[in-house]
Amino acid sequence: MAALERAMGYRPRVIEPASDRPDCDVVVIGGGVNGTGLARDLALRGLKVVLFEKNDLAFGASGNSSGMIHGGARYLTREPGVTEDACRDSGFVQKIAPHLVFRIPFIVPLHRRGLSGKVMLAAYDAFFAFYDKFQPLKGGKPHTRLTESEARQLEPGLAGDLEGAITFDEWGIDGVRLCVANARDAEEHGASVHLHTEVIDILQDPIELGGAVRGVVARNRETGARIETRSKIVVNATGAWTPITSKLARAAKAEPKVRPGKGIHVLFDRRLSNYAVVGKAIDGRQIFYM
Repeated sequence: MAALERAMGYRPRVIEPASDRPDCDVVVIGGGVNGTGLARDLALRGLKVVLFEKNDLAFGASGNSSGMIHGGARYLTREPGVTEDACRDSGFVQKIAPHLVFRIPFIVPLHRRGLSGKVMLAAYDAFFAFYDKFQPLKGGKPHTRLTESEARQLEPGLAGDLEGAITFDEWGIDGVRLCVANARDAEEHGASVHLHTEVIDILQDPIELGGAVRGVVARNRETGARIETRSKIVVNATGAWTPITSKLARAAKAEPKVRPGKGIHVLFDRRLSNYAVVGKAIDGRQIFYM
């Protein structure tokens, strides 16, 4: 950061409260699904919004994921409230962008291991019966318990002896198109969207006066031009880069902790299955393919 500032001949400065005249209501940093979605939502509410994205829209996780709208099934036993929120959010996305959403029916095959296999199948059946309570929030179909023959009829490529299988629903979306649609709609409702423009400093009151955030300074990475924007609120929506972005604020009250997760995706030139299938890798990790 210091090297960049020296190269530009620019030193971050603390603004005086008396000169703090907001150019907008909210500055959003980050052009992923959270940043663009927030910009759109605020613009629709009549607020003046400016969004800055260092690279292009959906550069991070929003454009580099499976595209599945997570229904929160994995949180059901410990945090059912999170599951409910996830299903509700999925329903909202379907209402906002129905043309970008597609249904993903899943099959969970359970291998035959004597009595333990039967118990496991019954346990999964009960688990997804509980999950069915939240399915209407996202327009999902109730789960189904399949026999081995029914599972193989739907998915002939399943290997090994099966006790049976369970089905459940999720939904998928084109994350890049969703971000672009959010950004365009935000602009149509008065927001300003700056791509390839990096926020290089946070404008603040003097630290002795509390260090309240008053705006940002950004630099266009293509032209080198600087943009100084004062705002009432600055939202850090940079995902895995959140701790790095927060360090621009010299009087931050708390440093956010983010541990980036690594998702590995393997792309093939053809479909491998009729449905999405949950399974295990040779090292025991849960995977799914579709």
